Amino acid sequence: MASGSFTGVYRSYTLKTEWSSTTNIAGNYSTITCNHYLICATYGSLYIGTRTNSCNVNGTSQNFSSPAISTSGGITTKLGTTTYKVNHNSDGKKSVSASTVFNLQATISGVYVGTITASGTMVLDDIPRYATSNQSLNSKTETSIKMNWASDS
Repeated sequence: MASGSFTGVYRSYTLKTEWSSTTNIAGNYSTITCNHYLICATYGSLYIGTRTNSCNVNGTSQNFSSPAISTSGGITTKLGTTTYKVNHNSDGKKSVSASTVFNLQATISGVYVGTITASGTMVLDDIPRYATSNQSLNSKTETSIKMNWASDS
């Protein structure tokens, strides 16, 4: 299982996306689950209502709603979760770009802040490749078998 995180920061607020993936060998794809958090520093008070935010993984964007946040700081709030299915390359490898946008839409120390963005790269587990083979008799009277095989790795 591959996993990781990426962050974006504005002053005392950190937007963090933690992700993990599971592979489907037969289907040659991974399922990626992203959990999104806002981390408020101890001096980062915030009082906002629900927001519609977005996460983009491998060019696929999903919206998610975050709860109202009321804190005088020092707290981590889970904003939401998104899930993606990502097909791997023919060699079983895959890495994807990802970004999360949190619509803060609040005035911080007299400055209006519309969004906080976090971005990164997800390197997924390789899906193994196996040898394929076929065999045939050269003719009905022969006793030898001809076998061809190939392997990606």
